Amino acid sequence: MDEDSVREALAAAQTPDGEPLLGADDIARVLIDGDWLCVELAREHPARSLLGAIFAELRRRFADAEIEVRAGTRIHRGGNGFGEGRHLIAVLGGKGGVGKSTMSVNLALTLTAMGLSTGLVDADLNAPDIPHMMGARPGLRMQPRGWRNFEGRPARPVSGNKPVTWYGVEVMSAGFLLPERFPPMLTSRMLVSSLLRQLVFDVDWQAEVVLLDAPPGTGEELQVMTRELPLSGALFVTTPQDLAQMDAQRTLTLLQERGVPVIGLVYNMASLTCPH
Repeated sequence: MDEDSVREALAAAQTPDGEPLLGADDIARVLIDGDWLCVELAREHPARSLLGAIFAELRRRFADAEIEVRAGTRIHRGGNGFGEGRHLIAVLGGKGGVGKSTMSVNLALTLTAMGLSTGLVDADLNAPDIPHMMGARPGLRMQPRGWRNFEGRPARPVSGNKPVTWYGVEVMSAGFLLPERFPPMLTSRMLVSSLLRQLVFDVDWQAEVVLLDAPPGTGEELQVMTRELPLSGALFVTTPQDLAQMDAQRTLTLLQERGVPVIGLVYNMASLTCPH
């Protein structure tokens, strides 16, 4: 496996209609490190189907390689993008207080109890509550190795950054990297994008399914999650109140625009209170 053979393979690849899969100028660079192969495209926002087709062609030609296809801020590692046989699922709902974090923790514990290897990412960067909800010690601090700035040159995934395992669930959160009462200074989409992708892609996950506990609203975190992360689908959590439904509709519209399928809907009646 070398750069010439990779470019030759992609130059010969065709669509089902017999058209070239890629043009001569579509490949920005090819990186090889041992059995790791990364093809970076010159396109900024290609369709997920194109990334999948390129990955499939590379897998056919280089069956033993660890393959990544990159385009802008997107990374594709097979399957729906997170990896072959692996899934990344967002738990969201649009409004705060509807029980997204509670549902994320309970679902992760349930899937683990059913024998499925499960991970949980705290994607609410400004209010990372998952460590506290999982009972992780407030004083626990990770010692990350080789966190990367994703705006630079792509590099082979770092294997030293392992999630914390709690009750059998692999957990990763900004709350492990910052003091519990420290307010994160996320001042730009670039910072949000870089941190979320590090929590997802720069971690040595063993899990088959990784859940992302999303923050409320349709702000930067959700914009990055739906545009840049390879979501297999989303689990929607809401309550019957009019305001919750209105906020949920905004989030649902965003998911539809980005082509993220809703794989489940939970009406959380437990969050309702009785005036008597």
